[in-house]
Amino acid sequence: MPAVLTVPSFAAWTADPWALVRSEEFRAAAPDIISATAPAGLSVDSVTHIRTAHYAAYRVEAGGREWLVRIGVSTPADSAPAENTGFLGTSTGSPTGQEREYQLARDFAAAGAPVIVPEQYAVIPGCFSDGTGLDVLWLPFMTATDTPDALSAAHWARALTPLHRSRPDAWLPVFTNRAKSMARLEKLTDRQKAAALAAEYDRNLAALFRTATVWGPVHGDAHAGNVLVVDGEPILFDFDTVCWAPAVWDITHLIVRAGGEGNTGFTADGIREAFDFTDAEVKTAVALRLTARTIARAGR
Repeated sequence: MPAVLTVPSFAAWTADPWALVRSEEFRAAAPDIISATAPAGLSVDSVTHIRTAHYAAYRVEAGGREWLVRIGVSTPADSAPAENTGFLGTSTGSPTGQEREYQLARDFAAAGAPVIVPEQYAVIPGCFSDGTGLDVLWLPFMTATDTPDALSAAHWARALTPLHRSRPDAWLPVFTNRAKSMARLEKLTDRQKAAALAAEYDRNLAALFRTATVWGPVHGDAHAGNVLVVDGEPILFDFDTVCWAPAVWDITHLIVRAGGEGNTGFTADGIREAFDFTDAEVKTAVALRLTARTIARAGR
């Protein structure tokens, strides 16, 4: 269970949570939050802001080591069941966000997958007037020794194959990517187009499930922004989108995103050789991914 902390000086914050996390006011308060959540009573020597995106990231020196500390917004929805009805309908009570990162990374590491293992996860509840709080994840700070351009299909196979074969303790939802795509379609005013895209997605998803030779936990967001290459070996992180699915789903990100910034382009032949997927699996996986990309663009 995560540590639950109370920091009285933040209890009166009333601004929109994520707007405040991105503010200079929050950056000034971050060292206090980080010190309050330090694992094993470590004394914090320095805090340096790195970036703010889905969470605020800080480089921290504490206990003679360097750490990466991520601070995010924690809401009750993070642990609420996530419905995925309409196709293999399922729901899950698995946590999302940084708590999920903490839980799953440790499970995957125990199973032998090459992942970055967080040291501690802590919650500071009720920081904002709407009842939301903050969560804090401590990870060992690591620096890639190779650039993302150095990633090969074989690197990805060494990173993802152990993940696909592991069996984490957490109950994983079935293919949560579908739920995300359907949610995007809700934004479309052209309901006829939305219905057509939903039907196309489910046809491709059914084909993927029929052709799949291996099922297991998939990362769900396999791109160069979620892996470090240290001394030639890839190490995965960011497990918000892990779910139970055909293992071939992960490689579709590598093919469809090929040539993008920070991603090396791989051919379907190169992927098949590295991962030992069949032609039918790769064909249906890429078709599903292309539909998902169309939905994502239509929902913007």
